[in-house]
Amino acid sequence: MLNINSSAKTTEIAANGKLTPELFEAAGIPVTPTPIVKDGLVRDQPILSKAEILRQGHEALVQLSCGNDWVSWKKVLFVLDIARAAAMSEAGTNKPQGRRYCDAFSKWFGCHAEFETLAKLDKGTRSRFFECFAELAAIDDWRAGLPVEQQLKLNYPVTVLAHWKKRYAPTTRAGALKSATKPLKAPKHKLTAVLGAMSDAELTKQLPTSLPFERFLRTLSSDWRTKIESRLANRPRTEAGEPFIRASEALRRTLSLMKAAATPGITPVVAASNEKEALETLRGLNTVLAGAEVTIVHQHAKERRCAKQRRRRTA
Repeated sequence: MLNINSSAKTTEIAANGKLTPELFEAAGIPVTPTPIVKDGLVRDQPILSKAEILRQGHEALVQLSCGNDWVSWKKVLFVLDIARAAAMSEAGTNKPQGRRYCDAFSKWFGCHAEFETLAKLDKGTRSRFFECFAELAAIDDWRAGLPVEQQLKLNYPVTVLAHWKKRYAPTTRAGALKSATKPLKAPKHKLTAVLGAMSDAELTKQLPTSLPFERFLRTLSSDWRTKIESRLANRPRTEAGEPFIRASEALRRTLSLMKAAATPGITPVVAASNEKEALETLRGLNTVLAGAEVTIVHQHAKERRCAKQRRRRTA
């Protein structure tokens, strides 16, 4: 996933006063700090040069010609942001509007013919793209908590923005008075707010990935440990179906990613990204199936077995 951290500091180059980070960036050489990785998560995302963002954006457009992909669309959104900033700078305005801005915006795309398809976007679509870019971090958090099947359906920025608004920014009916209460805002990287906004189903899917099991055990309070042990001692023996439902979803996700990585014409960068995500999904599957005996059966055989069990219970 492409992340731009505007608050990160670039390395200062103090030579003869003529070499600056901007000159290196214009030459396509990023001057960035090394990202800090802790607990498997990148804590300090590197700053990408404009040249690298544009390169990835062009590669993403090629990938999108084969089908919608959220990761690729995010890279395209960063290209549009660069075009908008450049046009505002040339037009000498702090708002992306006006004749001079529009002329500068068109001029930028004239100098970057590889993005001519973006220049053809109508005004309404481009406005929604920028709105999606402004809320990208919050939308990513929300989208990551959705079921895998829904994530695969939500890829186009306009569609993703519309669904996100339905969840976090409900609108009033036409002609009706505005509600006295403010609409629910998206979580802004605050753990309490994020957990409070997620449903039980979203937590069930996201928590095993965000909080590894071993770390959960290390940080488990004595009060929670006592309550869990008490419930396990009194737990009736039943068939546990939910973990295996999650295991099936994880396996399907892994196979889908590997199939996409082997698709003819896919770029090496996208293929490597799919393979990496597939590996992470398999690691989560290993946690879900820990201690379980796994048998793969044909779907029809499973349905016949379930039907036989239901007849026995009703007999």
